[in-house]
Amino acid sequence: MATHLMYLSGPPLSGARQLLRWLLVWALLWPVLAHAGDYITERAWLEDPSGQWSLDEALTHPFTPYEGLLSRGYGTSAIWIRLRIDPHANPPSTLTDRLVLRLRLTYLDQIQLFDPQAPTATQPNTAPVPFNDRTLNLNYLLPRGDIPRDIYLRLQSPGTRTKMIEVLNLEEALDRDRQQETIYGLYLSGLLVSLLWALLHWFSLRERVIGVFACKQAVALLWSLSLLGYVREPLGDAAPTLVALLLVVFTATSAYFDYSLFREYQPPRWTLRVLLGLMAVLPVAALLILSGHISTALRLNIVCTLLIVLWNLVVSLLARPRVNHPAPAIPQWGLVSFHGVLCLSIVITALMVLGVLSSVLLALHSLQIHGLVTGLIMVIFLQVRSQRLTQRQTQALADLAVAQKNARQEQLHRQQQEKLLEEIRQLAFHDSLTHLPNRRLLLECVQLAAAQNQRYGHHSALLFMDLDNFKPLNDAYGHHVGDLLLIEVAQRLRQSVRACDTVSRFGGDEFVILLNDFSTEATTAQPQAQAVAEKILTSLRQPYRLQTDHSDTARTVEHHCSASIGIRLFTTPPEPIESLLDQADAAMYAAKAAGRSTIRFYTNADALA
Repeated sequence: MATHLMYLSGPPLSGARQLLRWLLVWALLWPVLAHAGDYITERAWLEDPSGQWSLDEALTHPFTPYEGLLSRGYGTSAIWIRLRIDPHANPPSTLTDRLVLRLRLTYLDQIQLFDPQAPTATQPNTAPVPFNDRTLNLNYLLPRGDIPRDIYLRLQSPGTRTKMIEVLNLEEALDRDRQQETIYGLYLSGLLVSLLWALLHWFSLRERVIGVFACKQAVALLWSLSLLGYVREPLGDAAPTLVALLLVVFTATSAYFDYSLFREYQPPRWTLRVLLGLMAVLPVAALLILSGHISTALRLNIVCTLLIVLWNLVVSLLARPRVNHPAPAIPQWGLVSFHGVLCLSIVITALMVLGVLSSVLLALHSLQIHGLVTGLIMVIFLQVRSQRLTQRQTQALADLAVAQKNARQEQLHRQQQEKLLEEIRQLAFHDSLTHLPNRRLLLECVQLAAAQNQRYGHHSALLFMDLDNFKPLNDAYGHHVGDLLLIEVAQRLRQSVRACDTVSRFGGDEFVILLNDFSTEATTAQPQAQAVAEKILTSLRQPYRLQTDHSDTARTVEHHCSASIGIRLFTTPPEPIESLLDQADAAMYAAKAAGRSTIRFYTNADALA
């Protein structure tokens, strides 16, 4: 700013004067406007020194209420923030039934959101999805809810833990973004105009101070762009490192600009050497950033900034311009006044950033405001920003509609896939008529039963059953009536055994039943299997009432049938396991040979037959 006053001749532009007045009025009204439309009724914070607390552990400690801006300075510990949201504090949005949580200056932060009405965002180590990736802030969509509730934020940052948090409806959030980007556009335009001014004058005058000022303004512009979030999307994870590195470079170029300016005022040489010594610490901070120690570097930078601005005030007081030397355009008292105001503002800002003093929103941008007052604003840039804000509002609504549509389509697609998989499994492992397990699923159940028997020593029984008097029914009344009989038999079989047993249709009128968890002694297990088989025979001997067809002339046929059952007891089955079925089948044929409607156990004689 000093260089601007020293080299810019002529009266200031009336447009710049009006712009400065507008910015001052906005700065005074902004703290009031910032709370309009906010759904947060209470704010409180809690410091986690270990940085390892879960939400349940944090809730066991008392929270400290605060108003407005959270200011906890630098630190390695985590900060828990409790926000009481009242959905009836302001009128609801006409665009969506959700709210928008806005966090500002979050380029170095690790943030977790815990909302009882958003289960997917309440689990630890879960990062919520931002509401709009193109916004300069960090915005999250929240359910509006019907009653007041508490939500929690966990904040951990290598930078300053000074944050502005708001909860607004969608219209208000978009309007705040529009207002914020308008201010940022004015500010960045001022930096750009001052940079162009410095470059034009340097090309014509080749003044060293102007060249250094141009470098300073160029770094200020780059740092501001990165700090305000304009490079977050293209740079991705590298953006925080760039912001921290540019801050250190901006501090160094600002200090070197002051050094170049002071040389024209002829201060004692030792004062300039001290200033150079303070500047020599800044490369160390840059190396710390590149090595990943961002928090340590930022603390070192803020301490160096404080020392440099304090020392600059001392240098300006000790300056003694030569009498015969061309006097600087700014008298010494102007230089002292400038550095006095700058020192006061930087000291207050640093103390706020460090958490020593309570912060105000304007203090977060004091360094940027210092660069803004040295430049003018370009109207073209504002028009471009205004167009971008309009596009963002339209895009936000379009993204919301697309997200809802995609969610519905994804849910429908998932349901269709699950239904298809279930149908495939049903066809692969079940009989299409009786819906009983088929041969493949039965063999898997037999293998599982064998594994259980090997572990606990129990017996299992495989009952191979063939219906008696089934073919005459088919021949007399058709396959439709025969299918009805098979369905009724399947129901009676399921009712005759336990839930842990398996009833399967082997094919035609053949059924296989796997009975589990019989006694470890074969002499006891055989009567147990015999009892279940007799229960099945009793159930199957009951008459069947079958309807011949579904026409008006349909009649009910009463049919009697029984079954022949062959039983194979086993603990560990032989290899291959299908031989169990063959042995049970052989026992079934022995039952048929014995007169049908009987039960036979597998013996070696059956194997020889």
